[in-house]
Amino acid sequence: MPRRPQIPHELRGAVFTTKQAAKVGVSASMLRGTHFVSVHRGVWRLTDTDLTFGLSVRAAALALPPGSAVSHVTALQWMGVGVGRRTPLHFSICSTAQVMHEIVLHRRLGRLAPRELRGLSVLGPDRSFVDSATLLSVRDLVRAGDALVRAGLTSTEQLLDYTKSSHLDGVVRAREAALLVRGRVDSPRETDVRLVLVLAGLPEPLINVNVFDDAGSWLARGDLVIPELRADHRARWLAPRTRCGAAAEGPPPARTHRGSRLDTHRHHSSRFPAPHCDRGPRVRGDGSMRLRQASPLLHRAVAPHRPQFVRL
Repeated sequence: MPRRPQIPHELRGAVFTTKQAAKVGVSASMLRGTHFVSVHRGVWRLTDTDLTFGLSVRAAALALPPGSAVSHVTALQWMGVGVGRRTPLHFSICSTAQVMHEIVLHRRLGRLAPRELRGLSVLGPDRSFVDSATLLSVRDLVRAGDALVRAGLTSTEQLLDYTKSSHLDGVVRAREAALLVRGRVDSPRETDVRLVLVLAGLPEPLINVNVFDDAGSWLARGDLVIPELRADHRARWLAPRTRCGAAAEGPPPARTHRGSRLDTHRHHSSRFPAPHCDRGPRVRGDGSMRLRQASPLLHRAVAPHRPQFVRL
């Protein structure tokens, strides 16, 4: 019975080259055995190591020549932005290289300016945003931009400036999407709902703002709040004990303030306040809002109109 080879612990749960395996005592003949699987030419993994997305990207980086960088949607995914397809993997390179299975090589004429992220060379968030415009819809690009801004990898101003000065493939769509990117967005669902509201002709909602009453007491934090319509896209009750998005700073008050009830209105699936709160909140300098008592609602908060939608 053949003796089971001793597998060095450095190779477990990882991908590695033939040279790296030789350094820990694994010969080329051992790599051709049943305990190892070839991922790319000269790149291996153990048979009991699952080839996850992260290991797939690392294996591709090991197989490609020096100077290649993770790019396009693969770069966005490596930054933690969940948009686009996981395969094929996208890399950019300035030289020629052999075509590999499930790897798309984008050959560039100009010099690349990658940055190191978790041990790999990756193109920057702004460049990856523009490059991904050749692969993603406007909606998915806005999702990606919102996530990049939320993660602190770029800003809305920086993204707009980059798209204006860039002449790369896909920049026209990237400019359209960059105009719709906002900060403070906590999830792709908030992006989708915001786009639907805006494209339907409603005012653009404020994102994740705190709402206060006249006395300065906190009422709620609305995910998407439309001050003109006195509406939050999901809150049934605008009350201190109601959870509306992320937790507000400081503990909420113990009492429910009078006039904080939101009545259900089916127009555009929004929630509207009781008739004595129609004048709208006052936006503070810190992005929060203050409710003001007012006269009854007019025309049930919004005038009927035909929504207009466009393909994203």
